[in-house]
Amino acid sequence: MSVFGHIRRYYLERFGPGSMVVQASMQRAAALRRRGRNSAATRILWRLQRQYGVHISSGARYEDDLVLAHPVGVVIGSGVEIGRGVLIYQNVTLGAEDIGPDGSYPRVGENTIIYSGAAIIGPVTIGDNCVIGANAVVLSDVPPNSVAVGSPARHFPKRPDLGKRTENQ
Repeated sequence: MSVFGHIRRYYLERFGPGSMVVQASMQRAAALRRRGRNSAATRILWRLQRQYGVHISSGARYEDDLVLAHPVGVVIGSGVEIGRGVLIYQNVTLGAEDIGPDGSYPRVGENTIIYSGAAIIGPVTIGDNCVIGANAVVLSDVPPNSVAVGSPARHFPKRPDLGKRTENQ
């Protein structure tokens, strides 16, 4: 089986057919943007918004391995930077506090998990290997290897067994 066959089977088994379409569209848009074809990437992202309720700005920077586990209601603003291996669940917002310069958007580190309903707002840096809890409102920086929970979010050191992906995720 080809690499694409394995990827297709992985997404179908874990997240369902809708998620696979969203992932493929996001990867295609990222590839088009790297080649300088921003208008084509914008059209793909607009279609995602219309069909699946996923708004990813064409100015957002993310890696090909970004996973939207349940791609409903996810909003990613234009200046957001997302590292490798990030997993985002439904109804997550990553955006600016106010309309302003590109520096007012969040940066998400590598291997971070953002659970349902979380909001990361403003010029916030989320470190590598973090877990953002469900419905957390993150308004300040989260150091690497931390868990952020609550509204407004408080951060704690991460336990070694917390946030590791298992076969069922």
